[in-house]
Amino acid sequence: MSLVKVDSSEGITTITMARAEKRNALTQELCDGLYEAYRAFETGDDQVAVLQAEGPAFCVGADLKDPPAAMWKAVPDVSYKLTKPVVAATQGWVIGGGICLVMTCDLMVSARTDAGHRLAHATQSCHGASPLGGRDLGQARL
Repeated sequence: MSLVKVDSSEGITTITMARAEKRNALTQELCDGLYEAYRAFETGDDQVAVLQAEGPAFCVGADLKDPPAAMWKAVPDVSYKLTKPVVAATQGWVIGGGICLVMTCDLMVSARTDAGHRLAHATQSCHGASPLGGRDLGQARL
């Protein structure tokens, strides 16, 4: 079973992360699947892509039991240069690497007002200082 589902309809490519049982935690297989989906979208005829996920969380970052060696491949416009817009349609938690996914999209829409957006490593001091300071992102900034 593929961890990334791709559908095309009426000029819109829908890219869906399908690892709901692990809250769409990023593995190398999932990152590679997203890279291939972005590549296909860019070279195809559709004009916009929607990046979404199955399950209660959009993405909780890297899978700590099976971390990806090249997580950058999952990030739109970093892994494959895109000239067409990508909209992130999120629900539930968007944590760590999941934040990287949505920050490079052209627009993010959240399905729930209680969604959590957090850079987990910023509160754990794993990757140095962060201008976000581990704070939640979203409603308070609108």
